[in-house]
Amino acid sequence: ALRAAVNTPVNYYFSQPPAVASLLSVTNIESSFCSFHPKSVSTRYMLQWLLSPEAFNTNTDVKAVTKVFHDGSTPQIKITFKDQTRLLFEGENLRFEEMRDFFLEHCVVKDEAVKEELARELAQSTGKLKKFTR
Repeated sequence: ALRAAVNTPVNYYFSQPPAVASLLSVTNIESSFCSFHPKSVSTRYMLQWLLSPEAFNTNTDVKAVTKVFHDGSTPQIKITFKDQTRLLFEGENLRFEEMRDFFLEHCVVKDEAVKEELARELAQSTGKLKKFTR
């Protein structure tokens, strides 16, 4: 049993299984990074977490754009919210846990505001389907 514990790989980027990202208040996710640069590993983990199917099901209108460079540039994730505020992560010196925790703390208030707005719209709704226009 001890031998199995010694040979199991340790993931230094996150120590516990992450919670599901709530993209309810998010409208746009833009990311840019050098794919094989050693300092972009946490940025790749953050993108995998943000764009997972479970997170995408919370808001299917999120637009995600990823630019992959091969010039050693600083990995960045720009998140735009419905109230037009922006959150910028420069992942060169950040761990995945730090980015995830900050995102979750930042989204709690914004998600509550969006939920209140949706509840208000539902209460004012007549129950009839509206014509779909964009």
